[in-house]
Amino acid sequence: MRSRKTHVYTEGGSSSSADHAPTPEGGLGSPSAFQQIPDGMLIAYLDEFGHVGPYIGTNHKKFFHNPVFGYAGILVPAENVRRFGGNCFYSGVVMPLGTTTMTGQTPAELTSRVLIDVVKRLCLYAERNGRNLTVLLDQGGPMPREDAITRMASFIYSAKEPEMKRIIEVPMQLESHRYGAMQFADWLCAITSRTVHYHFTDSNEFDWAPNAFKNIVRNWATTESRIFVPETHSSVRTRSLIHPLKWVDSNFNSQLRTPGATLQQCVGDALSPRAEL
Repeated sequence: MRSRKTHVYTEGGSSSSADHAPTPEGGLGSPSAFQQIPDGMLIAYLDEFGHVGPYIGTNHKKFFHNPVFGYAGILVPAENVRRFGGNCFYSGVVMPLGTTTMTGQTPAELTSRVLIDVVKRLCLYAERNGRNLTVLLDQGGPMPREDAITRMASFIYSAKEPEMKRIIEVPMQLESHRYGAMQFADWLCAITSRTVHYHFTDSNEFDWAPNAFKNIVRNWATTESRIFVPETHSSVRTRSLIHPLKWVDSNFNSQLRTPGATLQQCVGDALSPRAEL
């Protein structure tokens, strides 16, 4: 059965949601499996969540999709792929409000920065578990991803950090309808998109999402998973995302976010995988 994915193209980007992807049979396996074959391969199946284009607000006529963009999916030891045992992973960033002209941030730049940060975090996880790493992306993402993968090659092969030696190749792309684990990543991104939309906007449309997210990732999300918030230079972790209290209400109720307010924020510098771990 082919999964149905919707990409809404707007100025300079597209939103990515992964609706109706069937869930593979089986469940997430025990993290202890990573210690059984320490030299084995770790495979990351990832897709985009949120929206890579501009965001202004839920009531805006054009830029209303999602204020967060990132990647999510499942990390599976090679020996557990068939029985579908592994851990969940997600990593994204809250974007500055405004159009591309107002923020000075293009979808291509955002995609590259986020994807590089994702790979850094996955490599740290692989290093911690004594694994080499292969990263697989769901095929059919927005065009900025093509540029990001090209930049990724230069980054990977020039990186000096020892953990970056864990990734064996530039991220590759798969057709999700042919692979159960990629379909799960597709589906997880749909839930993650709705969860971050609930927590980082004033809309309650997806008030059910935190509980659904909790049922999936509560015991299986890696410690490297996070949503980075440049305005506060902090990270939002799983325990906040699974909570029914909106994060934006608990943290920004006395702060006013205005379009272009984070124009000078350097998202690239802030996306350090060693921070907030």
